[in-house]
Amino acid sequence: RQYAISFIGEMNDAASLDELIRIYDADKTKEIRFQVIRALAEREDPRARAKLFEIARQGETPELRIEAIRRLGDHERVSMDELLQLYTSETNLQIKQSLLRVFGDSNDPRARAKLFEIARSNDAIELRSYAIRQLGEKDDEQTVDQLVSLYDSEQNPQLKMSLMRGFGDSKQKSAVRKLMTIAKNDPSVELRKVAVRYLGESKDPEALKFLEDLLK
Repeated sequence: RQYAISFIGEMNDAASLDELIRIYDADKTKEIRFQVIRALAEREDPRARAKLFEIARQGETPELRIEAIRRLGDHERVSMDELLQLYTSETNLQIKQSLLRVFGDSNDPRARAKLFEIARSNDAIELRSYAIRQLGEKDDEQTVDQLVSLYDSEQNPQLKMSLMRGFGDSKQKSAVRKLMTIAKNDPSVELRKVAVRYLGESKDPEALKFLEDLLK
């Protein structure tokens, strides 16, 4: 059956797409359905993307929904509006995190704006921390500056830790200098210790000089 799906997937006509959709709807085998999702993701036909969105919204298991979301995120012509709407209507934590991963991989300004909105929101800590992590991986000057600003307004120690992790991984000077400020002035001894640890792992000359001076 899997060989047949591979063969059908290589065809690029309406009839083969109809057959892929029929197989997905008729066969409840996890491996078969995953293979069909992969085949649908390779199609440019709007009906294939519509089926993927249907699975992303209404798939019978979180695993199938997450796979469909991941494949949609890999597609250059994905509808960011639909993904953003799906995030808003979704309640499952795993599904929301898979959408945040897609937003993090996207260059669409709306995806980045959504990540910042979630990072600043009153959503679950797990989601806010995950959004911060996705933003931290971008590591451009504008994003890091906004994360530094978020650190200053944030009160939750767990989220401050998430932000510092991003600063520690960043190559931006503003991130290194924020860690130095935290190490020197933050009211929390624990956060100061973490900032010092990240600075110690840095190869930035300014960070190393700061630590030398701190130990004098």
